[in-house]
Amino acid sequence: MKKEQVRNGRLYYNKTRKQVEQVRGSVSGNSLITSRRQNEQAMVTKAENLRRASEREVSAYLDS
Repeated sequence: MKKEQVRNGRLYYNKTRKQVEQVRGSVSGNSLITSRRQNEQAMVTKAENLRRASEREVSAYLDS
C-alpha cells in the first residue's frame, strides 16, 4: 500500500507482524507510526507492509 492511501486512525493488517494495527501518524518517507489496542505501544512500520484490515480482522481486534 502507498503512504498516500493510508489514513490516520484506520485499522490495517501488518503483513510482516501478522496482526491488525491502528495508524497513528507518519514519521518520514514511507514510514508510519502504528499501535496495537492492548498495549498502545508505538511501532514504526513501512506503508508497503500494510493492507486494509478485513471486517473479520477488525471485529477480532475490537473484541480483544
